[in-house]
Amino acid sequence: MVARAILAALLVAGLASLSGCGPAKLDQNSKFTIDAHGTPGHIVELSAQPQPQAITVEFDSSTTEVTVALFKTSDEVYPEKIDLAKAIKGAKGKSGKFTADVPANTETKVVVGEASKSTEVKLHITNRK
Repeated sequence: MVARAILAALLVAGLASLSGCGPAKLDQNSKFTIDAHGTPGHIVELSAQPQPQAITVEFDSSTTEVTVALFKTSDEVYPEKIDLAKAIKGAKGKSGKFTADVPANTETKVVVGEASKSTEVKLHITNRK
C-alpha cells in the first residue's frame, strides 16, 4: 500500500515536471512607419523568460527593404545602422521570417530599420511552435 502511494506521488511529480512552466506565450503584432529621414527605426523590447525559447519574427514592408534583427537588450544597437553579424538572428528584405533560439533569462529586443525611404512595416513576433 505504501509502495503504491509512493509510486502515485512520483507519477504526479513526473507529470507536473513535464508540463513545466515554459516561457510565457508571446504573440505580438505591430504596425508602424519608418523613414530614413524622419523616424529611422523601431525597437520592440521583449522580457526575459525563465525557460529557453524559440522566437519567430515575421515582417512585411510596404515599399522598400528593411533590416530586422533580434539582439540581447544589453547590446547597443541603432536602427539606422544594424549589424546583422552581431545579432542573435536577423534578415533583410521587403518581407521575411526567421526563428532564433534564446537562452533562459535573456532579455531581447527586435530592431527594425535601414529603410531607404518611408515605409509601413507589419511585424509579428511569437514564441509558439
